[in-house]
Amino acid sequence: MPKMPAEKPQETIRRLQLQVTELQASVAARDKTIADLRRAAKSTPSKKKKGEASSSTGEDAGTPWFIVAADVCCSHWCDTGLVQYGELVRVSLVCTALRKKAIDCLRLLRRLDFQRDLLWPLLPDQRLQVVVKAVGQMGGGLESLDLSALGKLSDQESATLVSGLAPLKNGGIKEITMCGLKTFKTVKKMLATLSSLKCLDLSKNVLGDEGATELASVLGKLSTLEKLDLGGKNNIGGDGCKVLARKFALLPALKELLLPYNHMGETGGDSLIKGLKEMAALKVLDLTGNHIIHVGKNGVQALGAALGGLHELHTLRLGDTNMIGDVMKELWLHDGFMKTTRPRNCHILRLYLARNGFHTEGCKALAKVLEHLPMLEVLDVRDNEIDPDGMRELAPALVGMPLQELIFAQNDLASEGVCILAGVLSSLPKLRELNLTDNNFTGDGAEDLAAGLPESLCHLAIAGNKVRNRGVIALANNLHKVPLLRELLLEENEVSDEGVLALANNLHHSTSLLCLNLIRNKISDAGCQGLTVAVSKMSSLQKLLLGENYVGDTGCMAMASVLGSLTALKELDLGSNRISHDACRVLSAIARKVPHAQGLCMRLEDQDGDDDYSHEGNEEGGSESDEEHDDGMDFMGGFPMGGFPGMFMPGMAGGEDGD
Repeated sequence: MPKMPAEKPQETIRRLQLQVTELQASVAARDKTIADLRRAAKSTPSKKKKGEASSSTGEDAGTPWFIVAADVCCSHWCDTGLVQYGELVRVSLVCTALRKKAIDCLRLLRRLDFQRDLLWPLLPDQRLQVVVKAVGQMGGGLESLDLSALGKLSDQESATLVSGLAPLKNGGIKEITMCGLKTFKTVKKMLATLSSLKCLDLSKNVLGDEGATELASVLGKLSTLEKLDLGGKNNIGGDGCKVLARKFALLPALKELLLPYNHMGETGGDSLIKGLKEMAALKVLDLTGNHIIHVGKNGVQALGAALGGLHELHTLRLGDTNMIGDVMKELWLHDGFMKTTRPRNCHILRLYLARNGFHTEGCKALAKVLEHLPMLEVLDVRDNEIDPDGMRELAPALVGMPLQELIFAQNDLASEGVCILAGVLSSLPKLRELNLTDNNFTGDGAEDLAAGLPESLCHLAIAGNKVRNRGVIALANNLHKVPLLRELLLEENEVSDEGVLALANNLHHSTSLLCLNLIRNKISDAGCQGLTVAVSKMSSLQKLLLGENYVGDTGCMAMASVLGSLTALKELDLGSNRISHDACRVLSAIARKVPHAQGLCMRLEDQDGDDDYSHEGNEEGGSESDEEHDDGMDFMGGFPMGGFPGMFMPGMAGGEDGD
């Protein structure tokens, strides 16, 4: 095949300019659609009194009935790749012309995620109507559908939903999320027709053993399934787990199995262990909240052997499983696990062991386990009652590991334990995240910690301690050691102006900082003024959180004076301070006028607790909501004109797409 000639730089520029022009035209067309729909909404007659009839079709172009559904967080695939955007799409029941424009937008989409805030103002039958209409118009082109915002559905509502999802039959749907089902019977027939399904999320459904049995009956027809999520307290007991486990062999492509917070017990645990042996492709296993100690000593050893045989497994979640020291020894250090893992060495990359009550004995057992996990990148041992003695047992095992995330939050390390940990941090060259929130350490521990921070660190959380000014000053003086720092969480540490000013004087070392959290401290106007001068030079800062301090009008005005230079700022918290009504109004007005602050999410309330000044982002121009709508709401089902936090609307700068 002849080699294609390389594209010249000028041709590349022209091609990209053309793509930008096409995208701008598409956005402009969507803007016009939204404007047309809003104008139609404003012409809606006043609400009918109780008992008056209303149109059932909504097809009369001159008399709108109502406008529903709705704000959709979506992704649109194009030839050049994936362009993500959150788009306001109003499915109109007003007139055919407007409805066609909205439908044309929907047909471009491949991913549909209905936002809870936008569906819940509607009546239950209207929510279903919204979903069914949108899915009906997208039909077989849809690849991902999230219906979790619908909430709990009755049997009749579930049947209506399944009927409305008929266009998905034998289509290209690859991901589906359904939460709130009261019964699974009406859904299983529809699932059986989704031959291309790769991800099935049925969390938070309270399926129970009956629902698990119904699901098991269709698993054999979902041979392409790669992810199965049955977590969120589905209350699947031993019998349900037993039936499901028998079907795991029919899922050769399954890579993720999530079963957190169920009630499998000894019967279910034994069945799961047998089923795991048939899941050679499994990479992620979540058994959080299932007390594996209930399967007995032999069962724990068998589970260890099964885990060791999963040579593709890289993420294991065993938090809140009552895995005390003896259980950990039987699971990890017994011959069953060691023999099965030895041929390929151990493959576990992420290990989550939160809320297991380790104490010192558990730490001693974990230290021996870590000797056999040489590739471990993430270790989460939060809320395990680890004290300095436990850290003394654990620290030597951490030396030299390729850890990227180390989470010790909600323990009892105190300054002594933090000092021990700080001594090994320099041997962790890949460490990016360190979380020591709520560990009851003071300035002494913070000084040792600051001196030992590795250069690779990007995220440091020491919230909920008592490091005070001494600790923050020590940290500030060592910021030059962590040039990659992106998040610094100092919430609730009794820090006052002295500490904040020291921090401000050293922030020029943190050019990559995205988030600075100083909520619930003792910062007043002087500290806030010094901080605003420092952050005004930080072009990357996205979140500045100063809520629940002692900031007054002077600090508020200092923030207002630099708001124009914080071009990347997406979230500002000055709530629960000592700011007057007038100062709040000034800052709020500036936030509405600064172009790049139109998408800013701002928490702001005066000293009387009035939060009417909070700012969630407006459309450009922003005059309409104040002049024409008393409380910032339009006529379209009671949805805010400016959208909701985190939702991008065409013409709104600085928003984020939904998650």
